[in-house]
Amino acid sequence: MATTDNLALRYFVETTYGETPSPAPTLSTILVTSETLTTNFDTIESEAVVGDRQVQNIVRVGQICEGEINCELNYSNLDDFFRGALADAWDTDTLENASTLVSYGLEKEASDLGIFYRFSGARVNTLSVEMEIQSMIRASVGVMAKGGVFADSTFGDGSPNSATSNEPMVTLSRLTLNEGGSEMACPTRFTFNTDNELRQKRCLGDDDISGINLGIFRASGTLEAYFEDRTYVDKLVNDTATDFEIIAQDADGNSYTFTFPQAKFQTLDGPGNTGRSQDLMQTLGWTAYKDPSSEITMRIERSAA
Repeated sequence: MATTDNLALRYFVETTYGETPSPAPTLSTILVTSETLTTNFDTIESEAVVGDRQVQNIVRVGQICEGEINCELNYSNLDDFFRGALADAWDTDTLENASTLVSYGLEKEASDLGIFYRFSGARVNTLSVEMEIQSMIRASVGVMAKGGVFADSTFGDGSPNSATSNEPMVTLSRLTLNEGGSEMACPTRFTFNTDNELRQKRCLGDDDISGINLGIFRASGTLEAYFEDRTYVDKLVNDTATDFEIIAQDADGNSYTFTFPQAKFQTLDGPGNTGRSQDLMQTLGWTAYKDPSSEITMRIERSAA
């Protein structure tokens, strides 16, 4: 019987879309808290009728892998997947949203059974990062890939790189959240999400997808805070542009800076009466868009200790 504690997730960055190079690549191990990568099969029923009131046949018409990789935010663990989320290559230690196609080979190994589950041609569709009080910062990467294949051996070289040993980042004093050029007074939750709006490419005569293309890049999120003044709601009401800079650092001093240079608040939940002896809270939804100065929507910077 297999257990989740003996299931490893590994990957390599593809050179040619959907292909495993020769010689076999060295895979890298990802630290995950959970994942949902699997193959979804598309089927249709025959509409033929012979008078016996039964379905005459069911045929498969396609397959695709979709799922999420859920992690704590550890320095260097997701650097290659940040590339896919922003469709860019690291320029030293900086990523900005662009249009560079990045794809991966993914492999799950159930080591207690010696069974491997492979996915090729994977691209990052979404990236979500969530920060809550007294918690680890959590990240989720949504991917789309060709249909999976089960195998008895790895498609790597058999000597995978170990997962990072960097400590997870937490939402205490090493986390700084700035809005509009100033540190936020007392936020209680902050999230951001990116979406590449991926679309499948299918061709007649092919069992699987032949490619995955990029759509519009989108970035949005939420800010939850105590309702102490009108700073945020005035910006919403007056349709005033703002910006966000989030700096997350681990215990050793490794850090990420997530910057959205142009954004607007678009929705408001609260402040409302949630019952006796409660603080008034406000939750604002925001959307980032192209900054006229830097001409980007999002930037990620990394800094090793």
